[in-house]
Amino acid sequence: MTTKRKRSKAIERQGVNYVRSVVESCNCTFREIDLSNDIGNDAYIEFVLGEEATGCCIGVQIKSGESYVSNNQQTYYLRADKDHFEYWKSHILPIVGIVFNPLENEAVWCDITEYLENNSETIENGPYQISISADNEFSKNTFHDFIKYFLKYQEKYKKGDNFGRSLEYFADVKNIQKCLEGIKSLFFYHRNRKATWYYFITTFSNIKDEFLRTQLAICLAHIPGHSDIMWHKNNIIDEDIRKYAFSLIKETFGRKEVELLLELIDEENGFSRGAIGEWIHAIIDIVQNRNHILKSIAFDEHIAEKIRCNSLMLLIYYTQIDSSDRCIQLISNYLGKFPNSEYVGTLVEMINIIKEYGCVDFY
Repeated sequence: MTTKRKRSKAIERQGVNYVRSVVESCNCTFREIDLSNDIGNDAYIEFVLGEEATGCCIGVQIKSGESYVSNNQQTYYLRADKDHFEYWKSHILPIVGIVFNPLENEAVWCDITEYLENNSETIENGPYQISISADNEFSKNTFHDFIKYFLKYQEKYKKGDNFGRSLEYFADVKNIQKCLEGIKSLFFYHRNRKATWYYFITTFSNIKDEFLRTQLAICLAHIPGHSDIMWHKNNIIDEDIRKYAFSLIKETFGRKEVELLLELIDEENGFSRGAIGEWIHAIIDIVQNRNHILKSIAFDEHIAEKIRCNSLMLLIYYTQIDSSDRCIQLISNYLGKFPNSEYVGTLVEMINIIKEYGCVDFY
């Protein structure tokens, strides 16, 4: 049994890796989901055309193995069960099914959403299987047409009934995948509604799960924006909506929210370009009394050192803009209060760099 399970898992990975390679080779985003959920999507694809984000996201279900392919290799089968079919039918994102044939290193796709709209009786009566022609190829050669096909869903999913269901998904915070899908749908299809940003911003500090908070932070960073966010006419937030959300972050985010944001920064990448730290920096940049809050966190011995140091790094960034001497004094004060900090070597090196060059380059 163990050997069979290992082989099955290896074949599953082949399918996921194949889909990822196709998506990423076409400059789109493939986000795998591994939340130990028996019923849910395997990944999301976020579409990019050229170098411009489209503001369109779909859920992906991936099946991999010889058992999903007919003997003559002309028909593929996406098999599931009643629970999956019910889940897909009521979903707030368009859902695609992709079946991978490891023998031929080929895959095909089907529009699960459209299939269930046209065959609603299947939900109750089955069969819980969708037949896919081998001609419906999923590959680098066909991916551009694949994108164009799913962009047709944008207008449909911006409608009010989808918005209400997306809020319900988002509110289900104990179901991580369902809440995540609510975030995805609200951000991709309802970003130009004030209510989306109101709920994102006012509930941020009440989201317990760090993964979900990270996804929310990525959305919120689009309000101030930064150089690594791709914009497109279908991806832009209306200026009135952006100003509303900007003001709401400025007015409502305080020390608690800043602490929660700083907690999301990974130690390996810090504030380097493209890392989550860059997105966090963009949000904290617009918080009222930003420097005062950062200082209160950096020098609070009751705060975890990782968070303290992240706070100090941002404070160094802002302080050096005004005065390199004041920046050196700030770091010296921190070292005086926390002489056993694991970041002593880094901070001493920063002092030397500031003395020699006048500042430290974060990006």
